[in-house]
Amino acid sequence: MNITRKKGQIPYGPNGQPAAISMTSGKDVGKFVAAAISLQTWPTELPEVIRGANFERAQHNSQSMQSALQLARSAGAIQEQLRVISMIATANGRFDFATTNLNSMVNVQPKTFQVWLQETWAGH
Repeated sequence: MNITRKKGQIPYGPNGQPAAISMTSGKDVGKFVAAAISLQTWPTELPEVIRGANFERAQHNSQSMQSALQLARSAGAIQEQLRVISMIATANGRFDFATTNLNSMVNVQPKTFQVWLQETWAGH
């Protein structure tokens, strides 16, 4: 979307529906972070709830994911390539989320996209 030029391109999914995206303004993110710091407990990840155990977690940055992809390609490991490509897509915001778990735990009401858009672009 180019608001200045009043142009937008809308991607549609295989089901013929417009793609969904999730957005939160930087100010609202700051409010959520500030509120979440004081929480006594943090939300538990759903797979851990289902399995009833904590998972071993590994953090990956762009460089480590690209290295893992290069290694999988050189080894011809198709499944590993697909796993890493999916992880890169996730890191790049490819997947949307339908429900949130922090909203009910902190007293923060984020702005709607419409309110943010009006405040940010009114008069331009």
